[in-house]
Amino acid sequence: MNSFVTLVSEILKKSGIKEGDKILILSCPGFEDKRPGKVRVPPPGYVTSLRLAAEFLGAKCTVIEVPDAVFFGTGVSLEEYSPSISEMMKKSDLLVNFPLFSKELMEALKSGARAITIHQDEEVHRRLFPIDERKKLSWAGAELLESAETIRVTTEHGTDLICEKKGRKAHCEYGMADEPGRWDNAAAGQVSCAPIEDSLNGKLVIGPGDGICHLCLVTEPIECTIKDGRIVKIEGGASAKLLSEWFAKWNDDRSYMISHIGWGTDPRANWTRGHVIDSAMDWEDYYGNLMLGFGRNTFNGAAKHCGFGDAKNDAPSHIDICIKTANFYLDGELVVSNNRMVHEKLKELEYT
Repeated sequence: MNSFVTLVSEILKKSGIKEGDKILILSCPGFEDKRPGKVRVPPPGYVTSLRLAAEFLGAKCTVIEVPDAVFFGTGVSLEEYSPSISEMMKKSDLLVNFPLFSKELMEALKSGARAITIHQDEEVHRRLFPIDERKKLSWAGAELLESAETIRVTTEHGTDLICEKKGRKAHCEYGMADEPGRWDNAAAGQVSCAPIEDSLNGKLVIGPGDGICHLCLVTEPIECTIKDGRIVKIEGGASAKLLSEWFAKWNDDRSYMISHIGWGTDPRANWTRGHVIDSAMDWEDYYGNLMLGFGRNTFNGAAKHCGFGDAKNDAPSHIDICIKTANFYLDGELVVSNNRMVHEKLKELEYT
């Protein structure tokens, strides 16, 4: 995999792309500057490289460019801007880089289309390349999580949270859109679910060295009091002030509500790189971490372990908080601790 085009073609193969498949790529003028990461892809650039990779495999590839606001979900919807795009999406075999929470994407997944996000730096996609071992461990974690009714998480810094999830779907990401109705992120390895929104209670302590994706590496403890699913108090120093300001700018109580909770499943993720290059995936994937999302969670794919089922938080924002080391309990049983899988069904699938 000496070039980015070759790397992407190998990623697409993991999602089952073959000759004659129809691939639809969404882009925008600001894609290269606003995507996660900091390292530009050399000419012909990121989006053209995605197209060339698809064509290298013999796929029929179309690229649609929309304004930045439409692409990032802050303007009119895809269908409002580009009538009939929904039908194009439904007739595609694979959708690349479509807005996760868009109605059009969920309708396309229901129709049997597959979707994948490929937008990280080349180094991240190369290092966190989708492999079968990551899929097996992530899937097994989702199976355990889906059968559980209660979740409790604790950390050495003082986090102690408990919530209910009975009846909620478990979600996992392993980097392959390898079945109809599935969305995935090519660089992802993680397990999560949307708790019953008003059931989360307790204290969240974001300790020094923990990460708030695309916002900051925390330098001093942030104490968040959570009541009935919402952050009701944020205390601490400069990092706490930064987080408070981020939430406040949305002026919407739903932004403070829990979105999802879970853990990372990729031992190749590098915590330091997550800060240095702002990849986010290195924090979200980090092996045995605790990842908490706040804000919107109304995403659901048609495939098993894809999406959050009947999650109800339609906030205008979304933010992920990653705690490097935590204890994760399902129905009172410890399943993840000290960045290791301790449940027997997960231990046997650990990899390096």
